[in-house]
Amino acid sequence: MFKAVAKFAAGLCAVAFILTAAPVLAADIYWHESYSDALGVSKDEKKPLMVVFTADWCVFCKKLENQTFTDPGVAKLVNSKFIAVKIDKDKNGQIAKDFGVQGIPDIFFLTPFDMEKGVEVIARQLGFIQAGDLLKGMKQISAMYE
Repeated sequence: MFKAVAKFAAGLCAVAFILTAAPVLAADIYWHESYSDALGVSKDEKKPLMVVFTADWCVFCKKLENQTFTDPGVAKLVNSKFIAVKIDKDKNGQIAKDFGVQGIPDIFFLTPFDMEKGVEVIARQLGFIQAGDLLKGMKQISAMYE
C-alpha cells in the first residue's frame, strides 16, 4: 500500500513539475470592464483605444481571440500603448449601433478620449486579422502618440 501511495505521489510531483516548468506561449491582454471605464483611462493616460466588438457565438471572434490576441507581440503592444475593451454586440446593442457595427469581429482604434472632442476613429478592421498584420497597423497608430 505504501509503495503504491509513494509511486502516486512521485507521479503527481512529476506532473506538477512539468506543468510549472512549461513555457507560457500565450500572452494576456488586459481588457477593461466597460467602454466608459476604458474612456476614462484613455483620458487619464492619453492612450488610444482599441475597441473590439464580438459575440459568444461568433466563430471568427473566437479565432481572433485564440490566435491573434494570444500572440505575445500583440498583447505586449496592446498593454503598453492602448486601452483595450471588448464589447459584446448582443449585450450592448446601443453601443454597437452608435459605432455602426453590423458584422463582427469589428475592431476600432480611437483617439485618446478628450472632454471637448470626444473620440475619433483612427482605423477600423472588420473581420479576422492575423497577428502580424494587426501588429503592423497598431505600430503605426501607436507611433502617432509617442
